[in-house]
Amino acid sequence: MLLVSIFVLFIPHAFSLSFSFTSFQDDGRISLEKSARLVETSIELVNGRNKESVGRATYHKPMHLWDKATGELTDFATNFAFVIDSMGQDTFGDGIAFFLAPADSKLPNILNVRGAAMGLIIGGQETILNSKDHPFVAVEFDIYPNIKSNQGWDPACLHVGVDVNSIQSDIMVEWKADDSIMAGKTNEAFISYNASTRMFNISFTDGFDFSHNLMWGHLHHVIDLTEYLPEWVTFGFSAATGASTSTHRSIHGVSTLRTFQMSHSPGRAKRK
Repeated sequence: MLLVSIFVLFIPHAFSLSFSFTSFQDDGRISLEKSARLVETSIELVNGRNKESVGRATYHKPMHLWDKATGELTDFATNFAFVIDSMGQDTFGDGIAFFLAPADSKLPNILNVRGAAMGLIIGGQETILNSKDHPFVAVEFDIYPNIKSNQGWDPACLHVGVDVNSIQSDIMVEWKADDSIMAGKTNEAFISYNASTRMFNISFTDGFDFSHNLMWGHLHHVIDLTEYLPEWVTFGFSAATGASTSTHRSIHGVSTLRTFQMSHSPGRAKRK
């Protein structure tokens, strides 16, 4: 089940935007692409029974990330819960991501990329490590390592990373989610961006200790979003499955987006 509650606040501008979802209907407020679909009152980003499945779900209106005239950049924070269910299989892929991209970003009708792109790459397989023509910034939850020893780019573990115009993360940390994926349990993440420090702060459920207490992982990364993204962006979730074997049966879905808050902070300097 997908329950979404989002609050968006722009300061000091004279308007605010807020919206919430306790269930999803085909009312046009959420844009669904490729394999993403409504299932009863929930959103399924990809059908895990199909190989090379990719889907996106984004809010139908763009958001003002930064202002070129004033140099103001947006603070934002969100926390959400999501489910990746391998239906008991111990091999799964490929991943899910929270992303920001130019406001007009859409998946093409013919998508010449594999599941490793997680719905983030739209310029073709040759741009998977260099997507400057179709920029994005994302927090990925990667469940199928394309390991470096096999001409890939990932560490040999499930991981959470920050991606900037590339599926090769700028920074990453191991994610101990194997058990939750095999059991179809809910994971949770908190993501915030501080415009003054240009800092991403990410916290996420990270398995259990020997006493079965829930553990949390953390990741921090400094990035000036004005250098990579335009003033107006789309935001949402993307996911994909791969084609290695029939055991890639993951179903990706955001089960709850509890909050999304935004505010403008003074910029360091106006961009020319």
